[in-house]
Amino acid sequence: MTIREKLTRQKRFADIVSIAGIAGAMLFFYLASSVNRWLVFAGILCALAAFSSTVYRYYAIRCPQCGARLTGVITSPTNPFAAPHDIVCCPFCQVSFDAEVPATQSA
Repeated sequence: MTIREKLTRQKRFADIVSIAGIAGAMLFFYLASSVNRWLVFAGILCALAAFSSTVYRYYAIRCPQCGARLTGVITSPTNPFAAPHDIVCCPFCQVSFDAEVPATQSA
């Protein structure tokens, strides 16, 4: 697996959770106003999921080589679910995004 594939997978996960959380919050808040007031708690949980995916995107998506946060680097204006292909390396350590992810050491 390349670094670009790993970053794309992490970004896609955060985007899907964020979109599902926002959509779920809107749905449950609407249903809470018309069907059952207790559904507001499910809406709050969905909003918290959307917020936590934003925090995940900001703090957890890092370069596997140097550990720098790649929040602004992986934002693509044309494809919201994938890392941009015109960025070829980490701006901090210059490792290529097409390089293989280094294997983790087992204890």
